[in-house]
Amino acid sequence: MVTESAAPDTTEEGAQREAARRTALDVFANRVAATPDRVALRRKRDGVWKPSTWREWDQVSREVAGGLVGLGLQVGERAVVLSQTRAEWVEAHVGILMAGAVSVPIYPSNTPKQCEYILSDSGAKIVFVEDPHQLEKLLDPAVRDKLSHVEKVIYTADVAELERPDHEGRTKPTLSDVLPEDSDDRSWVMSLEDLRGAGKAWLADNQGALDEIARNLDPSQPFSIIYTSGTTGDPKGVVITHSNIAFECNAVKDLLHIADDDEQLLFLPLAHVFAKVLLWASIQVGAGIAFAESVPKLVPNLQEVKPTFMGAVPRVYEKAYAKIQANFEDKRKKPVSRALINWAMKKGEERSRAEKEGKSADGMGLKLADKLVFSKVRENFGGRVKFFVSGGAPLAREIAEFFHAAGVLVLEGYGLTETTAAHSVNRPDDFQFGSVGPPIPGVETKIAEDGEVLMRGGHIMQGYYNKPEATAEVLDDDGWFHSGDIGEIDERGHLRITDRK
Repeated sequence: MVTESAAPDTTEEGAQREAARRTALDVFANRVAATPDRVALRRKRDGVWKPSTWREWDQVSREVAGGLVGLGLQVGERAVVLSQTRAEWVEAHVGILMAGAVSVPIYPSNTPKQCEYILSDSGAKIVFVEDPHQLEKLLDPAVRDKLSHVEKVIYTADVAELERPDHEGRTKPTLSDVLPEDSDDRSWVMSLEDLRGAGKAWLADNQGALDEIARNLDPSQPFSIIYTSGTTGDPKGVVITHSNIAFECNAVKDLLHIADDDEQLLFLPLAHVFAKVLLWASIQVGAGIAFAESVPKLVPNLQEVKPTFMGAVPRVYEKAYAKIQANFEDKRKKPVSRALINWAMKKGEERSRAEKEGKSADGMGLKLADKLVFSKVRENFGGRVKFFVSGGAPLAREIAEFFHAAGVLVLEGYGLTETTAAHSVNRPDDFQFGSVGPPIPGVETKIAEDGEVLMRGGHIMQGYYNKPEATAEVLDDDGWFHSGDIGEIDERGHLRITDRK
């Protein structure tokens, strides 16, 4: 027997058809036009959080795009970003798209050999590297000899940044440390500052050219090629189209109740589709994006930025949970504190049960528990968080329930790189711990006879790059993507993932 969720509501179909005719550049241009002077990005430099508006982001990315086109990058060609998650990453990413090219991310943790595979398989012509450490991977003799197709490396770190020690107090190598002035490869590398300078000149001589590229861009063209981990063989490049990302943005824009007065703290690797969709969801609604300095500085950054939402993998919530529980256990050594914490947890659990049933849960007891216990838990996350989003792996139900009792909602979602991240997600007004929520609008879910979760919709990848046989193994003739996960749909329409096939 085959069971499936309800077909998409017909009221959604027009919106989804319209989304399928849009590109990522349409989403970005609409945002810049709607709120040009609101803060889009925040990065911490020299101890200060420095903002950039949507207009300023647009200008930087246009200069990057002009520089890339001036270097000869053609529409449809590939450019790689090899960097930690930071503002320069997203500025380069949008600049690549503005040039009509395809953005290909590489994890900064990848080895030189892994980098070479992705660069060669994608045929990338341009590579953005963050710092000397990442550049060193490309200069490795075993790698450099295989990169004749890479015409230019764009070096994004500035001198002041390199002079600052990293989070462990280590001094970073300079460009000259890994690439001496007399090196044959010196001309292969170009600074981001020089690229933007060349881009400004190109834009002055080619007014309207980038807008023409955007107008002629077909939504079915690749937006990004995201390489899977390759745990069972060589990584596969998942081709996400412009219509895929536009569809996803349109589908999730109202689900999480975020708007242009919200802000997320982004630290997840942008080489992963989860972080990329968090980025583009913010662009869709105009929510600000602050970039964490590093994972070790995540907690102080949360307290400084005070975001209203954030995405993370379960390991982050597990570590926070363990730390809070250890603190509680320490306080429970005193009888009065033990009684207070136990009483507060009971009140929090009562509130959680009521909210899950759609009921109000107020009262002096709860307000007192909030003031004396739970407010201190929430202060760890800045004090303004409306919700967290969890993805990438299953989240333990007891952890989600604990945080909700403390007034912190963690919304678990489910999807794969091949589904442009979210296929289903719990909502602030429709959540069920232990499930990954109902499907996003405009998609279909089917449970096959063997229990496998099948998915169809505008978020399904175009295919694996240059791998038609591998594509045919997971995409059938009717457009269903075979996930390899085993699951079930409950009476509320929520999906539960129970196993791997």
